[in-house]
Amino acid sequence: MKKYIALAIILSIFCNLNLPLHAKTIKKSFSKKTVKKVQPQQKPAGYTVPVAKAEAFKDVKTYLPAIYYRADLTDKYYDVNMSYMKKQINSSADQERLLFPFFIGETLISYGVRYSNKPDRVFYYNSKGNLLRIEIDNNNPQIYPKRTITYNNKGNLHTVVLYISEKEQYNFDGKGNLIVHWIGERGFNRMGQPLKIRRSL
Repeated sequence: MKKYIALAIILSIFCNLNLPLHAKTIKKSFSKKTVKKVQPQQKPAGYTVPVAKAEAFKDVKTYLPAIYYRADLTDKYYDVNMSYMKKQINSSADQERLLFPFFIGETLISYGVRYSNKPDRVFYYNSKGNLLRIEIDNNNPQIYPKRTITYNNKGNLHTVVLYISEKEQYNFDGKGNLIVHWIGERGFNRMGQPLKIRRSL
């Protein structure tokens, strides 16, 4: 917990800067002998909100053409998927799909489906099998930073999430406004101030 508090303080100090924390530190605090090389597939810590936003929205289209989701406006395999979820069967039994059900108590509210022939997409449906949104990601848990782009059922950009690491992420709405910056279980606003929300990891 102390580590997260310290990190939050550092982030709040540098949130008003347009320069990433690592760039400022290397210029003023380290000699050439002490600068460490960054490992491949990683980015230095210390993203500001503007830097995170720029990376999150790089080459992101605000509209997804209907050709990408027209055939999935309703769940073609609704009966099969319902049966699998009731029996709690997932991809171990059927390599063609991965299911993500959401319940309130015993009631199914919505569910997501990732098919093997479209591994970079998750289609989310309501309990009646009508499309709610489409989530597009690189589906590679080993590479950071990475992002998830979500469009609604009309193809409009809904949210963009930039994952800095397994425990840190920036969530933006479709217009680029920060919803929440997660560091571990704590959420922060665009000024780096802690919010009264928590999440379970």
